Amino acid sequence: MTSIARERLMAAGVAIAAALLLLPGLGELDLWAPDEPRYAEIADEIARGGDGASHWLLPRLNGEAYSQKPPLYYWLAALPGLETGRVSAGEVRLPSALAGVVLVTMTFWLGRRFLTRPMAALYAAGILLTSFRFAHLARRAQLDVLLAAFETLALLFFARQEYGHGSRRGNVALFHAAVGAAVLTKGPVGLLPFLVVIAYFATERRRGAWRDWFPAWGLALSLGPAALWLASALALAPPGFFEVAVIENLFDRFASGVSHPRPFYYYVFQFPADFMPWTLLWPLAAVALVQSWRQEPRAEARGWRLAAVWLGVFFVFFSLSAEKRGLYLLPAFPAAALLCGAGLERAVAGRERLPFPLQATLGIGLLSLAIAGTVAAALSPIELAPGFALPRALGVAIAGISLGAFLLGLAASQKQHSARLQVAVALVWVFAVESSLFRVGYPALDTAKSPRAVAQAANRLAGPSGSIGLFRESALLGGLVYYGRLYGDRPVISLESAEEVAAFLESGGSLVVAGQPDLRELPGLMPRESLREGRRTLVLAVATPSAHGDSP
Repeated sequence: MTSIARERLMAAGVAIAAALLLLPGLGELDLWAPDEPRYAEIADEIARGGDGASHWLLPRLNGEAYSQKPPLYYWLAALPGLETGRVSAGEVRLPSALAGVVLVTMTFWLGRRFLTRPMAALYAAGILLTSFRFAHLARRAQLDVLLAAFETLALLFFARQEYGHGSRRGNVALFHAAVGAAVLTKGPVGLLPFLVVIAYFATERRRGAWRDWFPAWGLALSLGPAALWLASALALAPPGFFEVAVIENLFDRFASGVSHPRPFYYYVFQFPADFMPWTLLWPLAAVALVQSWRQEPRAEARGWRLAAVWLGVFFVFFSLSAEKRGLYLLPAFPAAALLCGAGLERAVAGRERLPFPLQATLGIGLLSLAIAGTVAAALSPIELAPGFALPRALGVAIAGISLGAFLLGLAASQKQHSARLQVAVALVWVFAVESSLFRVGYPALDTAKSPRAVAQAANRLAGPSGSIGLFRESALLGGLVYYGRLYGDRPVISLESAEEVAAFLESGGSLVVAGQPDLRELPGLMPRESLREGRRTLVLAVATPSAHGDSP
């Protein structure tokens, strides 16, 4: 078999493995609050609008113009629901899952371009796929996975040009087209590949070379689609849309943090936690990066530097931003995976056995998880949080997988080239554990994470002609509307103050949904039902007779 055929076979295997982990059972669980039900409702309203251009150009949430994000993800999610007018849970998650499969496959090809070693590329793809945060998000309706896929695609075309593959004009055009799709997915953060290119040329001491990557016609491809959409949306939007969609989302979020303000050092702790279990490989990657950095003539060394710059640009940018969430760094995961994959390949290349620290870490991890799974199976149900008890089947599965992997690792250590076999065992073990978690563990979370029960109870208590007020729980709006359509489709009205609640009740509103602490500000309400537990408790309340001026 030729080397090209072998590489294509490896890429196909990577894509199949990603599809097996990320695609099965996407629609088996309800949509989980807060993001998924909101995205589903936006896509649902587009699908129910049919061919009306205004529904596509100006997405809506609960009938109101949605100003928080550009529309590309919602367009993709709405396509399967056009015929029925309803977007299912599986359909709204599909763009994210497919983007995840593509992203893992692109990471393999980037590894081949950047690092020149097929096994390093294979390890990088496996590390990205089995990084828990990535796999979790790719199975959810999540804009950041699609964003990461487009940004990685842009850098793949950049790498093609750097390593002499394809025409310059074609690579530059495709680079900008991918950036344009990224911007249309999540706004200006889609432009970060521009900073990666500029910073990379600076580290290579080719400071003027970046200008060739930003011709006017290229910028039209990267900026034009979003500008055209924004102009069309503004023509249809109500007053104030521009201030929220552009000023607040561009400047206020970065400068002060509108929804998720965090200290500048947030990612120093969050990123290692999100990249588990492969954060354990970071020392290998760091040592190899330092060793390779000065090897300027070698193509592989340039690949190391490009991956390091990619990771560094994203890390610094989001650390400087006041608005922070763990998932914002997802587009940097392929860079971290490439560095870890290359570091791992260097550690095992030419060795018959894994270095002792790696063998010990792997063996201790396998045995520890086997013991933990056995204990969990014996003591189940174990309540990890209010509303979530660890199922016995998950403990059994984890114990069996970990024990089997430990025995396979021992057997592999007696074979030739046992280092590579043991690495394969580790990757397959993590893959199998995550598969079990998604298929066995996540269903136990469904009741606590889904807004379905809230929507069902609210529609029942509101009565046939009633309406529902949602007091300050804005994250629940999409779920109340999306699932409420199944249980009576009562109108849902967002309320931000006690005065708005009073006006809502006076105008005929019959039910208010509020968090337990917020209910203290509404003395005229009588609790009828409580849902969820702990700090996430929601109260469904109706007006007391005295609140309407009646005698008690």
